[in-house]
Amino acid sequence: MQFKLCLLLILLASNLCAQITQPARYEIEEKQGVNSPLIISMKEYGLALIQDIDKTKDRKSLWLFTLLDTTLHEKYKKELALEPRLKLVGYDFINTDVYLLFREGDTSFHNLILLKINSDTYIETSYTIKQQVEFKLSHFSMLNDAAIFGGYVGTEPAVIVYDLAKDNLKILPGFFLADNELLDLRVNKNNTFNVLLIDRGSKESKKLILRTYDFEGTQLMDDIVEIPKGKTIISGITSVLERDELMVLGAWGVERSKQASGFFSLLIDPFNKQSIRFYCYSDIKHAFDFMKPKRAEKIKSKEVGNQKKERNPDFKNPLHVVKIEETKEGFVLLAEMYSAYAGSTSNWNYYNPNSSSYSYSPYFGLNPYSNRYSNAPTPSYNNRQYGEQIFHTLVVAFDHQGNLIKDYGLPLENIKIMSLEQVSDFVNIPSGLAQVYKKESDLILNITEANDLVTQDTVKIQLKNLNDKIKYESSEDGGIRSWYKNILYTWGYSSIKDTDNTADPSRNVFYINKVQVQ
Repeated sequence: MQFKLCLLLILLASNLCAQITQPARYEIEEKQGVNSPLIISMKEYGLALIQDIDKTKDRKSLWLFTLLDTTLHEKYKKELALEPRLKLVGYDFINTDVYLLFREGDTSFHNLILLKINSDTYIETSYTIKQQVEFKLSHFSMLNDAAIFGGYVGTEPAVIVYDLAKDNLKILPGFFLADNELLDLRVNKNNTFNVLLIDRGSKESKKLILRTYDFEGTQLMDDIVEIPKGKTIISGITSVLERDELMVLGAWGVERSKQASGFFSLLIDPFNKQSIRFYCYSDIKHAFDFMKPKRAEKIKSKEVGNQKKERNPDFKNPLHVVKIEETKEGFVLLAEMYSAYAGSTSNWNYYNPNSSSYSYSPYFGLNPYSNRYSNAPTPSYNNRQYGEQIFHTLVVAFDHQGNLIKDYGLPLENIKIMSLEQVSDFVNIPSGLAQVYKKESDLILNITEANDLVTQDTVKIQLKNLNDKIKYESSEDGGIRSWYKNILYTWGYSSIKDTDNTADPSRNVFYINKVQVQ
C-alpha cells in the first residue's frame, strides 16, 4: 500500500513539473573570429539580427540585416551598405520598426546616425543627428517619432530629445549639475518617459530624483525623495506604467560603499511624502542559496541579529540589477550577484554586441547597472585584466506598494564574462516560475511550482539534425533571454560534426534555439 502511494505521488509530481521543449532552431555557418550578430527581440514579431560582416562594396561597409519570425524562419535578409567607420552603439524596437543607432567615429564628438527599418514593409529611413557638444551616450530609447538619449557632457548628466519628423534636437534643461548621476532612462507605456537621477552632492542629504516627460521633452512630474543618512543608492531602474503605479527598484549600500547590502523599493507619489523601503540580503529567503547550508545559516543568523540591534548589515556583495516586469500582483525584479576576478583576456572575443559595457557614468563602479541600449561592439577596455564572475541570480517580487512578497534563487556555476551583462532570465509559467541560464551547450533551470516545490533540470540545447554532435561549444559567446509569454531564445557558437557526412563532417555555426517552458 505504501509503495503504491509513493508511486502515485511520484507520478503526480512528474505531471506537475514544467515541460521544456525546443520547437525551432536557426543556424548560420560562420568562420571562427567573425563578428557576432546582435539579436534584437521584437517580441511576438520575431527577432532581428544585425551583423558587421567585414566586407566592403563601392567604398561602403556591409552589414547583414536579417528578420526571423517566431518559428525562426527567415522572412527578410539584406546587406546594408553603410558609410565606413560607423560604430553600432544602440538599438530599439517599437511598434513594427527596428532602430539601429550608429556613431560616425570613435569619439563622443562624432555625429549619430539613426537607421529605421520597418519589419513589415522593409522601408529604410536614415537620420543624421548632429552633435552640438561632446556627448557620452549611456541610454537610448525610442518614443513615437522621438529618439531619447541619456548620457554625460563632461561629468554632468544630460538628456536629449531628437524629433525625427522635425529634425529638431532639444537638450532638456535642469540636468547639467555636478555630483549628479543618471541611473535610468526608460520609456513608459503611455507615451512618456522617466529619468532617474541621484544627487550625491551632500553627505548629509542625498536625493533620489524621478522626472517624467512627454515625447516632446515637456516635464510632467518631478518627485524628489531624500535618502536616509548612512545609506546610498547604488543602482535603480523604474517600471514603465503598464498599470497605475510607478515603482523604482534597485540596490542600496551603506555610506559610500560600492557593494550592495540588499534591495530597495520606492513607490513614486509626487503628491505625498514617501520613504524608501530597504531590504537586506537576510530579508531575501534565497539570497544565500549559492553557499553551503551551514555557512548560509550562520551568515543569515548574524545579519538578523544586526537588524534587531539596528546595526548596519555586515554582508555585502555587488548586485547587477537587470530588469523589472509588471504583474497583476505588483512588480518582479531580476538581479544577479557577481564578483570581480583576475585573469588573462587573450582568449576573449571582444566583439560581442550582446554584452553591455559599463555606462559612461563618471562614478565608474558606483553604478553596476548597464543599460541594454548601450551595447558596445568594441569595448574601450580591451586591455582590462579583470572580468566578472556571475554566481547567483535572484528574482524578487514586490506588491503594488513596494512590499517584499517572495523571492526565487538560482546559483550559477562558473560563469565568467569580460563585462557586466545579463546572464540569466526567467519566465512565468502556469504552475509557477522558471529561472534559467546557459552554460555552454546546457540550459540549467530552476522550476518553482505554486506550492514552493523547486525542481532543477538540465536540458541539452537541441541540434538541427539527429546525426549532429557537438565538437566544441564557445563559453564566451552565447546566452539566453526571455522572448515573449513563456518563450525564451538561446544563442551561441559551436563546432558541429555530422556523423553521416564523411566528405565534409564539420561545420562552425552561430545558432539560435527557441525554448518553450510550460
